[in-house]
Amino acid sequence: VAWHPAGDCVTIARVSGHHGEFGELGVYDLEGRALMDVEQFGLFHPEYVCRATSFDAAGRVLLCADGNRIHLLDTGSWEESHSIEASVHWWRYLDARSAVSYDGQRYSVWHVPSMTQVSTMDAPGLSDPVLSPDGRWIAASARDHVEVRGVRR
Repeated sequence: VAWHPAGDCVTIARVSGHHGEFGELGVYDLEGRALMDVEQFGLFHPEYVCRATSFDAAGRVLLCADGNRIHLLDTGSWEESHSIEASVHWWRYLDARSAVSYDGQRYSVWHVPSMTQVSTMDAPGLSDPVLSPDGRWIAASARDHVEVRGVRR
């Protein structure tokens, strides 16, 4: 779940099925009304499973990650503007220039304008990552404890 920076809508990515083979993306206003037609983007196609979603800092771009590719959607038209190959299961924008992702084995810091990874740190076996409000720390659960890591931009 990710809020639009203006606070007027929320996006939800869901994975379902016994093996996580199905996924969907929804964008909803505060009354729960759908703001985009998810079928126009083919998000119910078996090969596309939306695992992570996040709005950029300006609210102009909605990122959807399916585990193999990152899809960037223009929030004015909900059309895909760009797509790159990357294994991402969780993503959060830090600001207009940087973001952090997790692929199940490592965290990566990204340069947003070029959509390139600038650093990575190994973190196998962690789940449910959460970014601190100031964007400086990531906390994630491990089997019997919580790990907190600093984010280097």
